[in-house]
Amino acid sequence: MGTEDKIIIMQAFVDGKTIQRDLPNGAWVDMNDSPVWNWRDVNYRIKPEPKIIYVNDVAGGLGSFSSRSYLAFNTYQEALLQAEPYETVEPIQYIELTDEIKQKLNIK
Repeated sequence: MGTEDKIIIMQAFVDGKTIQRDLPNGAWVDMNDSPVWNWRDVNYRIKPEPKIIYVNDVAGGLGSFSSRSYLAFNTYQEALLQAEPYETVEPIQYIELTDEIKQKLNIK
């Protein structure tokens, strides 16, 4: 890992992001509030955030609804703009099931 990568990770820590370190078994664990950086022996990363997308849900069938409306959108507002002309369409939020979320929900 280069110096720039280390700076990005340490700056993320300063900015309040959660930093993780790897374990010998390949798992990643959250670090505490006072990390001791050991760049030679330990790998670090910024904890990944689950991906969130919005997809327009069509109630009561497709009708003349365009196929573009089934695309995933990055924001609720983008999905809503595409759905606006249709009364039976509502943007639905989908959140990625990360390993951490699966563990909390006891999903394998």
